[in-house]
Amino acid sequence: MRKLFASLAAVAILAAACVKPDESTIEFASLTGSIYSGTETTQVVLKASKAVTSDATVSLHVTYLGTDRNEIGAKDAAATFAAGESETVFEVSNSPEGSDAAVGSIRINITGFPTGWSAGTKLVCLLTPSTSEAVIYSFETTEANLYESLKVNIKLTGTVSGTEFKTNDAVSIPAKVSGAGAKYVSYGEFKAEAGSDKAVLEIKLDNGADLDEPIVISVSPEAEGYIAGDNEEMLCTVRGIPGEKNLAGKWNCKGLVDSEELPYELWYMDYEQDFDAAPVHGNENFSLNISSTADGLKLTPEGSGEYGWYFREASMTPCAPANTCPNAIALGAYSTEENNMFVGETYGIQQLCYFELSSANCSFSKDKEELGKGCVSISYIDSDTIILTIQNYNLPTAFWDDASSFETEFVGFASVYKRAK
Repeated sequence: MRKLFASLAAVAILAAACVKPDESTIEFASLTGSIYSGTETTQVVLKASKAVTSDATVSLHVTYLGTDRNEIGAKDAAATFAAGESETVFEVSNSPEGSDAAVGSIRINITGFPTGWSAGTKLVCLLTPSTSEAVIYSFETTEANLYESLKVNIKLTGTVSGTEFKTNDAVSIPAKVSGAGAKYVSYGEFKAEAGSDKAVLEIKLDNGADLDEPIVISVSPEAEGYIAGDNEEMLCTVRGIPGEKNLAGKWNCKGLVDSEELPYELWYMDYEQDFDAAPVHGNENFSLNISSTADGLKLTPEGSGEYGWYFREASMTPCAPANTCPNAIALGAYSTEENNMFVGETYGIQQLCYFELSSANCSFSKDKEELGKGCVSISYIDSDTIILTIQNYNLPTAFWDDASSFETEFVGFASVYKRAK
């Protein structure tokens, strides 16, 4: 086997001497790879020297060798680079079709190139069995918004150990971020502590505000020994701090985000509060008009509905989070990640951006006005659908008599608003 590795290295060195620096070339990312225990297929990465302008297909030949190094199977195959990409993944079966013979190695050769492309330096990849198991990763959430930063979690399981998998040591897993919004962010690697079954990637906004640019977050194909599970990537919208582009317009209230399993009314009954007195009636006729002025964003309430008891014409300014839900994660000076139990049941964990209102009726009452500064949080379902939560006013009220704390889940009245077209 050492002679074979030496031969592969020698071929690569010889090929490198023949490649011109400005040539468009395709090759394997690595000359070698591992066949991990408990897996049926192995992923092999091919790289182009630059992004292809249209779909480009490479011809391959796969040879299976037994433990005695004799051929036990072979087949022709192909790998396609998608337009705009400079790498692709070829997935090869770990055993030849129709054979139960033990595999000693798998040799994959590049045998043909698309028009205009030539050979790079790594034209052969040799896969050999490993006693280690592969790790299956799955993103815990599949969609998110990025205002200032974002923490992305992946769950790790083993191909042999299953859900009992734990990392032996601290582990770093290469990440990949692609898409139009990638130029606005920076990131490192997924990090897992020793003894963990979870890895975390932190992505930070480097520049830009009031954006609406998508990115796709994934584990890099070059992370050897890692296999995609149920959720193989995460879609994220890079927004920065929302401004005119993200918020200007007329936002029509579509009502309270309620829980079908255990609705607000039952929670109020359980806490011996008066849900009938809560300001949740008629709000389908309530709107918030947000406009841009020389001094920033301006909010103007319109229409009928009991949310009008709280809102007044006001300026909107990003502010520090207030009265967050339990276990909120700070993502920056103005943003958090939170799991409001009513919102989470329908929409999952949300990233919120907080805004101070220069004026609001802090009594949240039809009959009593106590003007002061207000606070709301906003999360995005899509670019024209938000969840707006009221984050502060004076307690007690006619509908909630417990003034010991501001429990946003029960008194913030998270509601869906859609932007009028």
